[in-house]
Amino acid sequence: MKQRFYVKPRRLSCGSFASQQIPENSELPKRRQSNLHGFPTALMTTVLWLISTPVHACSDPGCGDWCEELPSAYFIRPLNDSRTNLALILEDSQVLHYKVEDIPFSYHAFADIPANTQENDIPPEFTELALSLGVSQATAVSQAEPEGRCISNNYQAILPFWRLLHAAKDISASDKQLLAQERLRLLSFCEKAADSLPVLAVSSEAAKPYADYLHAAAYFYAGKFDALTKDIEPTPEPKSWFQQVIRSIQDWWTTLFGNPPPIVNAPPVVSFKVLSTSSQAWVKETAIYMLGRVYLNQAQKNFQLYSENSKPDSQLLAQARDQFKTYLAAYPQGLYAQSARGLFRKIYWLDNNYADLTLTYNNQLLSFQQQAPAAEELLRFVDELETKYALNHLDEAAAWNSPILATVGAFVAMRPDPNHISTAKPVESYLAVALQAHKDGYTQAGLAALHDYLALAYRFYSERDFATVIQLTNQPMTETALSNTEFSTQVLRGLSLGALGQWDKTEKLWLELFPRSPKSGQQIQLQWLLAMTWRQEDQLNNIYAANSPTKNQKIHDFFIEFASPALLETILVNQQLNPATRTLAYRTLLTNLLTHRQYAEFLRIAKRYPDTQFEGSQYYVGSQFKYYSENTCPNLLALMGGLLKTPTSPTLLNCYGDLIAQLGSPSSAYPSGEDTALSSYTLKSYYPDGQTGLKKGGDGFKGKAYSGMDLYREVIDQQGNKGDAKAYALHSALTCFATTGYNHCGIEDIPIKQRAAWFRLLKTVYKDTIWAKQQKYYW
Repeated sequence: MKQRFYVKPRRLSCGSFASQQIPENSELPKRRQSNLHGFPTALMTTVLWLISTPVHACSDPGCGDWCEELPSAYFIRPLNDSRTNLALILEDSQVLHYKVEDIPFSYHAFADIPANTQENDIPPEFTELALSLGVSQATAVSQAEPEGRCISNNYQAILPFWRLLHAAKDISASDKQLLAQERLRLLSFCEKAADSLPVLAVSSEAAKPYADYLHAAAYFYAGKFDALTKDIEPTPEPKSWFQQVIRSIQDWWTTLFGNPPPIVNAPPVVSFKVLSTSSQAWVKETAIYMLGRVYLNQAQKNFQLYSENSKPDSQLLAQARDQFKTYLAAYPQGLYAQSARGLFRKIYWLDNNYADLTLTYNNQLLSFQQQAPAAEELLRFVDELETKYALNHLDEAAAWNSPILATVGAFVAMRPDPNHISTAKPVESYLAVALQAHKDGYTQAGLAALHDYLALAYRFYSERDFATVIQLTNQPMTETALSNTEFSTQVLRGLSLGALGQWDKTEKLWLELFPRSPKSGQQIQLQWLLAMTWRQEDQLNNIYAANSPTKNQKIHDFFIEFASPALLETILVNQQLNPATRTLAYRTLLTNLLTHRQYAEFLRIAKRYPDTQFEGSQYYVGSQFKYYSENTCPNLLALMGGLLKTPTSPTLLNCYGDLIAQLGSPSSAYPSGEDTALSSYTLKSYYPDGQTGLKKGGDGFKGKAYSGMDLYREVIDQQGNKGDAKAYALHSALTCFATTGYNHCGIEDIPIKQRAAWFRLLKTVYKDTIWAKQQKYYW
């Protein structure tokens, strides 16, 4: 994503296999995803996903490690962020609901994501369970805030285990306390030697399976995987008096210092493979699941994502896959069923098995349609797809096994910028054929309307066949609310009408769509489309009319840039508009009057509309405005009065040049500090390659807009002017290029030879002036 938009960039969180999220009643940890630029926090599973680096095959090809989110319109189109297109499609199936407050919008603007949620806020249940199990509150809270890699191994991982202990009837209170403390201690156990955690000396047989599990978990967190797959139970330690003394010393040390002492020989561990046959139901199920994770971690032992000479161990990946199948066969609705299914995606990704990965992702999408997930879970899934699933395999039949993902990929492929396309073949060579070949697959999936829209979009964006788009959409609209797919279809119809110059029909269509488009995003999108159409029809006044459907303030602010002087003056007195919009209109009007050298009109507006009515404007082209000049210059109003009387005065023109050179744009001094130009968000961005003969940008003022350089050159070129004013103009024009060689006072590209000639003229003819003595260089 190498384009630059007005939307603030953010580093995309490279989502791990998100629906691996550990169930609430699981014992395993989750990972916290960073909350970037104020966006909602997404939860991820670190232990399940040890490699969190993004791959080269992003949903938006070319985005790399540091990506920028593409700003999105509220209809399905190529230049949307691919995650937005996916979410808009899923919204039609009631999987999610968007809450859009402006256009462009961000893909993660889901309605149901709670604001300012902190995943690691410790709930009351945690401290209550700690007290009931004999763990002090201070110890529990301090240990529940791990750092670094262990940040995933937090209180959320502990709670299910503690609940299990709390409910156990056959375990003594002392053993419960010992097991609870040991599980708490695992929070800080990360890449330490496994022998620093000996087997717990529990007093009852009922507690022993839990103690063995915790010992095995310690090995797992330490990365000592080999011992966890052995199928022979270790020989018990001899209970000699010497061993008993050592154990007593260890217990004393642990009590005193909080951590067990190092010992020479690690106590033998009961492997997950042995525990998978345990008579204790929870330990058995957890061990079967954990054994699959052990194989998966072993498979990645020598794997480095960006190294061509390393790859995962295929045999161990197969063992992990088979183990998770074993788990799901025994526990289809088990504690870790959701996680196990999610880990298949990781296995297929590591094994470069694109076909099975596509099917697995498609199955997850189908499950979402049957039961909508929580917004946070869906956001994790969408982010995972962005970084782990390649959308650029549309020329392969396997890609179309998921019609939704194929559709998202097709829109990426139709982007006009080749930097966004990473397919080996041009889209025209296969997409039309693939659409026809896989039409039945869409129909069988209940997505016939999506297929028809994709085919229509192909005609619009790739073939630019606007007449056919109009013909194919020339059908009466239903009175029911439009889905996103139906709404997108109507948008392409309206844009096609506009492409053929039928803007009156385009306007009529947008107005007809308002009552059929109840979603907030659809309403705001229609406001933008209608305003842009009025711009094409030279009817910008409709945007600011009292009964206008365009109520969005950013739309009002955006089109001020194109307004005529008469419309801007009308906006000044329209008390129904936001004061900030009126202030922007005031500054835009005065700025353009200045740059277009309309002195009398500037003085009329300044007198009729006191700048105190428009917040902060007295310091911006107002009565208190001060501009810097090395010369002696009058204030702004006096300067305009002087130029009205003597428009060729070299001294006043130099002052005028100084003023305009540092004036800036109206939006740069916007009261809220917000950039309202939205320069990249124009109607032509909705069309392929921005063509169709749309009006170019520009303001509603007639004639030339002068720059500071224009005015300096006017003085330089005045015949018979050989005084101090011409020397100042030469000095100022040369200084405009300091120190980079680029013109800071306008857009003119003055050749270096011309600048050299100005320098020689200043240093010879005007050598006795202060301006010549100050000028040491030219650039």
